[in-house]
Amino acid sequence: MEITSLSQLNPDKTYSHLEYLSWKFQDRVELILGKIFPMSPAANLRHQHCSMMISASFVNYFKGTSCRALHAPLDVYFIGKDGLSDTVLQPDLIVVCDPSKLELKGCVGAPDLVVEILSPSTATRDVKDKYFIYETYGVKEYWIVQPEDKTVTIHTHTPEGKFQPLKMRSMGEKLESPLFPGLTVDLDETFKTQVWEEKEEYGNDLVRI
Repeated sequence: MEITSLSQLNPDKTYSHLEYLSWKFQDRVELILGKIFPMSPAANLRHQHCSMMISASFVNYFKGTSCRALHAPLDVYFIGKDGLSDTVLQPDLIVVCDPSKLELKGCVGAPDLVVEILSPSTATRDVKDKYFIYETYGVKEYWIVQPEDKTVTIHTHTPEGKFQPLKMRSMGEKLESPLFPGLTVDLDETFKTQVWEEKEEYGNDLVRI
């Protein structure tokens, strides 16, 4: 049966990446250990600003290298030893230095670096479920960006196969990647946004942040 609507899927069932690839609906979803997780609505402007500023640093740093910096929406397939996958994620930003992992459908295999920008609806998933996946499949460096707190924590992959968190960085500091020497992100520029955001406490009024 052709799947043309998210409502046709059973949230209690587990699915593979092959089934994921066959779905015809437009809703963005992720698979985590076979379970379906609908993606959150469009990111707010604070999230978008953080993403753009980090992306700019990546583009400048990786220009002319074999590494590719890519942003969501892009499917990343975490493939098991059997060649199958029950986990398909869409990180906010990734860096991939092995060109053989890049296909038209997305990235097949673990990226070298992953960035997740937290939002209230995805925070638990990013710091628990996705953390486990990135650690298990050997992502070398994982950045967790918290726009509300204006902090970033880098987690590096140890020889023991576990993530080791480094010192949390915040405004007034520059974030430096251990994996890519010379790759830095100015956190003042990243978090000092001058965008407009809708504030619930003011109804539909827009206020400067």
